[in-house]
Amino acid sequence: SHLARAHQLKQASYLDPTRRVSCSSRFVVEAPCLHSHPPGTSCRTMAQKLVRASVIVLAILSPGIADDSIGSVATQSSDVASGNFLLQVAAAMNKTDGEAFLKSAELEMADMEVALVPILAALPKNPAGKYDPPAVRYALHHHFARRHGWHLKGLDPVGEAWNSSLPSNVSALQHMPSAVRSCVEHRLTNPGFDDYDVAVLGLTFKFIIHVEARHRLEASYSLADVDTEESLEEESVIDLLDIYMAAYILRQHPSKISPARIQVILSRMSRIYPYWPQTQNWTRELFASARRQAAWGPNTDVEFSEVVRTVELIEEQYGPFQWRECIEFK
Repeated sequence: SHLARAHQLKQASYLDPTRRVSCSSRFVVEAPCLHSHPPGTSCRTMAQKLVRASVIVLAILSPGIADDSIGSVATQSSDVASGNFLLQVAAAMNKTDGEAFLKSAELEMADMEVALVPILAALPKNPAGKYDPPAVRYALHHHFARRHGWHLKGLDPVGEAWNSSLPSNVSALQHMPSAVRSCVEHRLTNPGFDDYDVAVLGLTFKFIIHVEARHRLEASYSLADVDTEESLEEESVIDLLDIYMAAYILRQHPSKISPARIQVILSRMSRIYPYWPQTQNWTRELFASARRQAAWGPNTDVEFSEVVRTVELIEEQYGPFQWRECIEFK
């Protein structure tokens, strides 16, 4: 009954147009703040400060840090991470992923916290004032389903019931080191998650999905016989995005497709998938938008990192794009 009521309240908050604010290419709910913080600040600014402080602490207290690095996230950082879930998760990853995760947290953590406020405000807490597994799964499932059209295996309900299985069982998390899963399980069961912890877990899932998108892009480069270290002209990038999207739509990993096969697929995509021309236009718009946002010059060659950002946008916005496709077909 608590979760049913939470669903009703969440729907009401999303349907109230006076409580929406523009955020990037999507909308987030700007609900009344339920947290206490210094006058003149908000959840967004406090979250940004907290992430920056976490990165600074990790860099200072971890030995052997290079000046141009935000810090090692190896085992030596576990003592530093003991009091902060964000640092715990980063420390459980390998160094490269951990550093990338902290960088993404600095950019996205505030938005994740703000977006979860209206959902978490309606959910019950345990006697310790924390959220139990069903509430955490409920909050993240509805956030991702509404924002990105994602239905992550292990987060969505089994049948119609929100059971007590741990969010650490989500399939995306199974691709990370066991230390990350153990970190999530320990934090969740002893004594549970607070609002910040739920946002960190949501950011972790999003980060893992972005990592998988990067791997598929690397496989697309390999399929096209292009080195990821190579700078490309925009036309070449557009061809790579076609390969990426064709494999994505057909639910095939690019690493499992031969060069000859992908050419056959691309030549037939308009017949295989009638919405293919609109999809191509959409991916080109995302690519152009990403270049404008990052102030990349229109006549400059494109680096791999720039294409990575485009496929991250594809992952984040494909659900809403597909919904428009369904409406047009109707």
